[in-house]
Amino acid sequence: MDKKLLINKDEIEYYLKKYKHSSKLMKKLKFLSLINCGYSVSKSSEMIGITRSTGYSWLRSLESHGIDEFLNPKRRGRPPKAFIDLSDIDVSKYTLSELSNEIKKRYNIVYSKRHLIRLKKILLKDKKNGDKNY
Repeated sequence: MDKKLLINKDEIEYYLKKYKHSSKLMKKLKFLSLINCGYSVSKSSEMIGITRSTGYSWLRSLESHGIDEFLNPKRRGRPPKAFIDLSDIDVSKYTLSELSNEIKKRYNIVYSKRHLIRLKKILLKDKKNGDKNY
């Protein structure tokens, strides 16, 4: 890949100072710096300890999304089911089955028995401690 990067040396220096406490971002920025100095993707990858395919992946990400997305990518993976607000009910008076039915009725979400036990325990603990945001 002999193309010039979309980010110049001064920008790389700026981000190196900005993200000096993040080893993962420092590795990405050092990789970009090596590419900017004329090293090949293979040699740059080898020098910072990543695979060549990771190096090419990082370059594709930079080219398609820009520097901000490259350094701070959007979260990947499964999003949370939902935020459920049960502050208006007294969970101590509900059995697990009743709690499950109430959540299903309100939010159309079905939790496992294990999840319901943990949820109920957290809600009861928060209520006992006086937390109004449960």
